[in-house]
Amino acid sequence: GWDGFPACSPLCTNDGNCTGNAQSVAGTESTGCNCTCSNRWESANCSFCPEGYDEGKECGACIDGWEGYPDCDKTCVMSDCGSNAEAVSGTQKKGCKCVCRNQWNGTKCDSCPPAFDQSNDCGSCISGYSDYPNCSRTCTKEDDCSDHANSVTGTELTGCKCTCRNEWKGTNCSKCLPGYNDANDCGSCLSTYTGYPTCKRKCTS
Repeated sequence: GWDGFPACSPLCTNDGNCTGNAQSVAGTESTGCNCTCSNRWESANCSFCPEGYDEGKECGACIDGWEGYPDCDKTCVMSDCGSNAEAVSGTQKKGCKCVCRNQWNGTKCDSCPPAFDQSNDCGSCISGYSDYPNCSRTCTKEDDCSDHANSVTGTELTGCKCTCRNEWKGTNCSKCLPGYNDANDCGSCLSTYTGYPTCKRKCTS
């Protein structure tokens, strides 16, 4: 139990010099002890069990709320994703992966896209948009039918179907054909035409 003749000195031991937490020990008390710590013990005498490790299990496992031994990392929790997530996975060092509720998005589920109603938990379309969860702009007579339609159906995504007013023509009711009076909402013939709504050119000498 001693070494270093002629200046004999006690050999270092695990229990006496390494807190009982070393897997191997070298040296004498006069020359210095070299503790090779077991599990995840740290410090010169293997007395420190770092944050996230279970000292009660000889620093050989992660504590609750941490995972990935031997590189214990704090497990992500719902609060890491704000208040708009329905699930979370991952760890703090590797990054938290948030599964957002409804149509919330962003790394922390903190962004509700413009077409969705944030006041309704991003769970419906705002006014002027429809077909949740696609939420594409609802077609309007003003924007999609040149304001020349009696009615319009559809969305920007599915396509707009205009029911043109009077004799306006075209998919967006933008054409008033020759012979028709666009100044009168394409609702009558020009002066040189007759027979609305067919509007045939008048015979002349």
